Amino acid sequence: RNSKRTGVLGELYVFTWLQHLVEGFGFENWTSSCRTAHPEAPPTSPDIDRWGCDFYFRDSVGLFCRDHDVLLEVKSMRFPGDVADARASEFCCRLSSNELAAMREASDSETEYYVMLWVAIGDNMQCRVVAILRQPHRLIPRQLSLQPTEYSASLSMGYGPPGLVEMEDPPDTGPPGLSLVGGGLSGLAGIMPPGLATSQRPPGLATRGSLD
Repeated sequence: RNSKRTGVLGELYVFTWLQHLVEGFGFENWTSSCRTAHPEAPPTSPDIDRWGCDFYFRDSVGLFCRDHDVLLEVKSMRFPGDVADARASEFCCRLSSNELAAMREASDSETEYYVMLWVAIGDNMQCRVVAILRQPHRLIPRQLSLQPTEYSASLSMGYGPPGLVEMEDPPDTGPPGLSLVGGGLSGLAGIMPPGLATSQRPPGLATRGSLD
């Protein structure tokens, strides 16, 4: 249950960012059951997680890959303390069979582009993107280590470009380093992201317990 809460918070964080950067981006682009955590989201279909990604949209401006359909997966992990200290080398996440299949298909596609964001969640529910993995299936096994029996993914030893961007010094215009704590969002004109209550807890999550 705690793992689910962590995933929900990461997706809410990225959803807010994409709304500001992708014209017309809305709930129909959120292809994950975590969407139900947003109080304004419409009901989801029982098989919504079949897509193998959390968000799906047409990239007409080149945010990730111009004129491609982007399949974006968000993986969140709890880090104690300040998320500014989180590093991609410490990150480990689980992949579903649907996600792995979508990654594999997109790696050979001329029209689709798969992106995985690794989001660190720290104390007070601060969020930060620590890595952007572009076409992650192509990174296996040289940069991305995959344990087939558990579908557990982490960086391989001695990882490096191309394909993977580690967010050490993130720009001001995107989600890395964007804090969901306080009265506003730096880099987004102080607009409070929709779906985040002033209590600093995402809607739909129980107020007891902590993210894990």
